[in-house]
Amino acid sequence: MIATKQISQQVFEMRRKIGSKVLQFRLEQGLSQSEAANLCGISTHRIQQIEKGYSLSYRHLALLARLYGFRYEIILRR
Repeated sequence: MIATKQISQQVFEMRRKIGSKVLQFRLEQGLSQSEAANLCGISTHRIQQIEKGYSLSYRHLALLARLYGFRYEIILRR
């Protein structure tokens, strides 16, 4: 049971770090969450969840990577 909790915590920490980087890219582009969401075709709520580390899919990460001009493979390795 403890191992599962530790893995869950590690996954959340990884998503939180990725979300922080996504937030940084958005701010560098000078976009609001709403503007980024409209440009990517996803909801503002989903952008909020991604930036906080609560939600992340490869599909959404690929859309954001295209918008912000980074390779999502690189951000996953950091």
